[in-house]
Amino acid sequence: MIRLVCRGVPVTQGSKTGIVVGGRAVVVEGGNKDARQRHKDWRSAVASEARAWMNEHRRLTGPIKAPVIVRLTFALNGPAASKPKHTRWFPSGRQSGDADKLARSILDSLTGVVIEDDAQVVGLLVVKDYGSPAGVTVEIEAAPQTEVYGDDWTREINWRPAPPPAVALAMPETA
Repeated sequence: MIRLVCRGVPVTQGSKTGIVVGGRAVVVEGGNKDARQRHKDWRSAVASEARAWMNEHRRLTGPIKAPVIVRLTFALNGPAASKPKHTRWFPSGRQSGDADKLARSILDSLTGVVIEDDAQVVGLLVVKDYGSPAGVTVEIEAAPQTEVYGDDWTREINWRPAPPPAVALAMPETA
């Protein structure tokens, strides 16, 4: 299993927007210039942490090419008010970010570094919680149908789901 922790304020990867630069249409991350810079810095920090993990654990063979399951646990800063009007157990307000957009940012940061393509992710669990320091814990493991041979996660078992159980339909009796 790969487990890495990246500290910093998590930033969502939101919608794209089109702008014109030098007479050409360019698609960029939505939001203002400051928001785009925060997003770029966050993705860079996550990718750097992932590269450091790969180097430290001698995965110099390149990104994993097999199906994987990813768990993302986001620690977000608590509410600004010292006494919120009502208690929230989990960060669910607008300022906490959408779970899918937080996950998209992380998965795109890991693409080409830890995993070859985020399309390989066959299972994804995203949890947002209050915590200090802010950041994300990323856990990646081989999907159940994949055998792990040392550092090589590319050999797959011939796995097929079990057929559904036979169901006998009861027919109403006619009188």
